[in-house]
Amino acid sequence: MKKTFIFALLLFSGMAAGHAQSKKEIKALKIKTATETVTSWESGKEVTWKSEYKAFDKEGNTTEQVDYNTDGSVKRKELNKFNAKGDKAEEIIIDNSGTKKPEEDDKYKHAVYRYNAKGDEIEDLRYDEKGTLIRKTVTSYNSKGDKIMEITTDGAGKVLKKVINSYDNKGLRTERSIYDAADKLLKKHKFTYTY
Repeated sequence: MKKTFIFALLLFSGMAAGHAQSKKEIKALKIKTATETVTSWESGKEVTWKSEYKAFDKEGNTTEQVDYNTDGSVKRKELNKFNAKGDKAEEIIIDNSGTKKPEEDDKYKHAVYRYNAKGDEIEDLRYDEKGTLIRKTVTSYNSKGDKIMEITTDGAGKVLKKVINSYDNKGLRTERSIYDAADKLLKKHKFTYTY
């Protein structure tokens, strides 16, 4: 039993290390797909299943990721499209897991991202499975390229949340203030640095 556990641990850690290739390594090695298979021992019986599949483009971006249940059925599928600069431009989620996503994303199935000329994300649009806009986040930057404000609205344009960042003269963030739909301050984060 102890040998089996050690073997399983070594097998798992080896798979995890082999599967966690960086985008740079994937591009350099021209990896097209990666599949993770898991073997576990349940009640003394060996059970093996494909747990994850990933497909990559020539730049090493993950264009498709499929997570599987132990019975082989698809738990969750994510499809991604990238712009010419390698930024994620679109994301489609097909979730069969039955698990609830974070509160603000519980209905989101499709996302579109837009960027400015400098490559900074300026819009994050979230749609439900019918293609209806359910959430939009618009991000503003100062002349130095620091993210100064994020405003999140629902599909009808009603403000849900506002985040304001302040920076010092070195470009280091000093404050992050989060406001609710009524423009009431909910949280204020302060950042201090030592040199």
